[in-house]
Amino acid sequence: MKTFVEKEKHCENMFESMGPFWHIYTDGNTMTDIFCCDEDMKLGMIALAVAACQTPEIDIITFEQMNNHLHIIAKGPRERCLDMFERFRQRIIRMLQAGGKVIDWEPFKANILLVENLKALRNEIIYVNRNAYVANPRYTPFSYPWGGGCAYFSPF
Repeated sequence: MKTFVEKEKHCENMFESMGPFWHIYTDGNTMTDIFCCDEDMKLGMIALAVAACQTPEIDIITFEQMNNHLHIIAKGPRERCLDMFERFRQRIIRMLQAGGKVIDWEPFKANILLVENLKALRNEIIYVNRNAYVANPRYTPFSYPWGGGCAYFSPF
């Protein structure tokens, strides 16, 4: 049986060998609601899945899609992370415009922060997965259907 220190060292080594890790997010304070109903949220999930598949150098660790913004924790090269976001952005714009939705998309831009260490990665994952609860306490990281929290907090 490994000690806590040994397990933590293993996690640190994994972090160092697998990175870099990033927090990609949009500013919900400057953006109007994008996803106004479950159908819009489903389109957002599809758009993100397609963008992730089109950018195989990137792995999404977790994410949270909110009504007016998005958080993604990802690993891979910075420019490819931004490319994945731009693919998502273009696809969701096309999908929602095809449904007649008119939005000012100018403020919907990616911000990206380097996650510098394992402790920060853990904190960023927690922050992202609790985002829906902060916005609406009827959700928990386990129950929010538009994010990756259930993968971390599910009894399965």
